[in-house]
Amino acid sequence: MRHNLVINSCLEVLGGYQPECDSPKIQLAQFWQTCEQPSKEEQILIEEVFLGCIRFSKIITVAVDAFFKSEGGKKRTRCKQLVYKVLCYLFLFRMDELGIGEFRRLVLTQEPKKMHQFLQFLTDENTIATIMKPEWCLFYEENFVESKLIKPLQRFLPEFGCFLKELHDKIEEITPPKPSKKMITEVTPFNLTVIKPRGVIMPAPIPKVAPTKPIPSSMYNPPAEIDRIQEAKRENRIKVQEMLATAQVQQPQCANAKKSVKAKSILQQIIEEKESKLKYEKRKASVVKAKLVGGIIRCT
Repeated sequence: MRHNLVINSCLEVLGGYQPECDSPKIQLAQFWQTCEQPSKEEQILIEEVFLGCIRFSKIITVAVDAFFKSEGGKKRTRCKQLVYKVLCYLFLFRMDELGIGEFRRLVLTQEPKKMHQFLQFLTDENTIATIMKPEWCLFYEENFVESKLIKPLQRFLPEFGCFLKELHDKIEEITPPKPSKKMITEVTPFNLTVIKPRGVIMPAPIPKVAPTKPIPSSMYNPPAEIDRIQEAKRENRIKVQEMLATAQVQQPQCANAKKSVKAKSILQQIIEEKESKLKYEKRKASVVKAKLVGGIIRCT
C-alpha cells in the first residue's frame, strides 16, 4: 500500500466535497476521473475513509476542536483540519482492521512533531473521560460511546506508548546506539614542537600635527545679504501699497465715458455727410397748414 498516496487522496477528496452541492457518490466519481489510479485495496480504503468522515463528522469534529483548544487556539487551516480528521477517523474506527503497524506508516507520512502532539492528546485517558466523552454523549447514546469508541480506544493505548516514544525520538533526532564490534582506536597526541611566541612589533610613533586655527565667530552669524534682501522686500511692499491706494482713488482713462473734442468733431462730420446724401423730391412737396380746432391740431 502506498501510504502517502492514500493520505493525500483522502485529503483531496474531502477538501473538494461540498455537501450543499454534491452527494458523496458524485464527489467520489469526479475524484476517480482526475486522480492517480490507485490499487483496489487503496481505492476501498480511500472510499471508506471519505464516507466515514462524513458519517461520523460530529464525533471527529469534537476531537479536532478540543485538540485546537488545548493548543491555545492556534491558527486553523483547512489543510491541518483535514489531516487531523482523517487520522482521527482511522484512530477511532479502523484500528482493528489496520493494526498499529499500518496506522504507524500512515502517520509517518506527516510531520512528526504535529502528529506526536495530536496522538498524545487523543491517547490521554483524562482527555477522553473529561472532554471528549461528555461531548460525544450529546450526539450518541452513552452505551454506543462506551462500547464503540471508549473501549476499543483504551485497548490500543498500551501499544501507542511505544509509538509516541518513537515519534518523540524522531523529533529530537535520537538514534539508538549500535553495538560496535571493532576495537576503538585510542587517540595519542602528536609530539609537536612548541612554537616560540612572536615578538610584539612596536607601533610607529604618532606624528605631531600643528594646532588648527579656531573657527571665526563670523561663521555662526547670518550673512548681511539676508538683511539687505529683507529691507528691499519691505520697501517694495510699501511702494506697491502706495500704488494700489493711488489706483483705487483715481479713475483710469479707459473708464471715462466722456468723449474728447476731437471725437465730437469727427462724429459731427459723419452726421453731416450722411444728411448731405439725403435728396428729397422738393417739387412734389407741399406746405402743410395746421389749424387748431377745439384744442386739436389738424393738418390741411
